[in-house]
Amino acid sequence: AYNNLGLAYAEKGEMDNAIKHYQIAIDLDPYYANAYNNLGHLYGEMGLIEKAIEYYQQALQLRPDMPEPYNNLGVAYDRKGMVEKAIEAFQQSLKLKPIDPGVHNNLGSAYEKIGSLDKAIKEYREALRLRPDYAQAYNKLGIVYGKMGLADESIKHLLMALQLDPENPGYHNNIANAYMMKGFVNKAAEHRRQAAYFQGKN
Repeated sequence: AYNNLGLAYAEKGEMDNAIKHYQIAIDLDPYYANAYNNLGHLYGEMGLIEKAIEYYQQALQLRPDMPEPYNNLGVAYDRKGMVEKAIEAFQQSLKLKPIDPGVHNNLGSAYEKIGSLDKAIKEYREALRLRPDYAQAYNKLGIVYGKMGLADESIKHLLMALQLDPENPGYHNNIANAYMMKGFVNKAAEHRRQAAYFQGKN
């Protein structure tokens, strides 16, 4: 009950109340791995990455069979620039739950950061196989193809991302970059204008 109250307070942005109720849940049951994971997630959202890592690790000591804390741990390591450790955590999460598109996307991003673009593409494609309407994965694929100089593939995937999320300013900027690679200056300029419009709207 206290864990659920913590979740409710976190959703409302009442961080202090959320922390208090997660802590009560842990005090009542020191083996409640979900509460440790949720508390770690909350600290991560507050930018307290070291504290987040500490709570994810405690969750995993209690429940090493839980995939979520491994994914959250990977995100925290990634935010600290510890990309190799992030990759290990994401891989561990996928061993336990291989059908999670979000974790495949996170792993793809980590591979992209260390320059393993073929591995990144494989993970983004798997994310899309599991969730065909995953705009972020299409966007990431488009960016990777752009880095590889494959402008047509880049544009194709970025257009898919925009079809799914047409008001995303980042996606408009990314496709503008891809059109510039092809020398399509007018199309690039139009997407730059749309990016600025949606940025202002949000």
